[in-house]
Amino acid sequence: MICSVIDMVLMAFALGERIRAERRAKQRAQAMQIREAARLHEVRRTSAEKSRLLAAVSHDLRQPVYAITLATQSLAQQTGRPVSSVTLMQMRAAIASADHMLDSLHTMSRLEVGALRPHFSQFSVQPLLERIDVIYGLQARTKGLRWTVTPCVTEVRSDAVLLERILGNLAANAVRYTLRGGVVVACRPRRDALLIQVWDTGIGVPPENFESIFGAYFRGVPETETDNGVGLGLFIVRHASALLGITLGLRSRPGRGSCFWLRIPLARVSRQAGAEPVGPMDR
Repeated sequence: MICSVIDMVLMAFALGERIRAERRAKQRAQAMQIREAARLHEVRRTSAEKSRLLAAVSHDLRQPVYAITLATQSLAQQTGRPVSSVTLMQMRAAIASADHMLDSLHTMSRLEVGALRPHFSQFSVQPLLERIDVIYGLQARTKGLRWTVTPCVTEVRSDAVLLERILGNLAANAVRYTLRGGVVVACRPRRDALLIQVWDTGIGVPPENFESIFGAYFRGVPETETDNGVGLGLFIVRHASALLGITLGLRSRPGRGSCFWLRIPLARVSRQAGAEPVGPMDR
């Protein structure tokens, strides 16, 4: 009788352990299914984003290529006559636009694989501002916008190429999304950093989009004047700024305009630990 009771207890323990083992196995299988489903969802999402990107690039590249084609045809018809400066300007602008898109794709791919390494040096920002003035000032004036770049000989410690790419993307966006009024690129020293601001009187950014505009492939609201470009400019701005230790900020009012600002470490100035940061609008 005692043996029978012991056998029954052992069998109950064994059955309970078997049930628990089956339950654990089932939970592991369910967890694996969930992880696999999440992985497949991410793969599909990434694939869809890549497809949208390729479609956007192929669409947007047609415009500068078409402009170059028309300009080339115009040149062919000017045999024996001086080359039109307007035609050359159109070709340069179209080539610059295509080059900007391809450069954005290249930078994006390097950021994704972690292959973008900054090369820090000490330099004056004035030559950089002069190049920004030449490239984007022409685009702004062609649209009938006021364009101002304040001179600045302050030296910073950063990566000159990446910093120019950051500021170029901000200037390009300001010109693209401003239909009337103007764009101002201003800079001034602020304690241990140089503050560079890109102001515009464009369409502005709604508060709910302050984060999403910095995401990859963000092209604005579909079927509006904001839905253009490759959608990588501000993504590159955010990630390149993080690589360089640059503080990035935004102030905007829909319908009134925006101000993107950068705080760039000054040359030969070490930051004090725990120092209170200066806001972009501090006076």
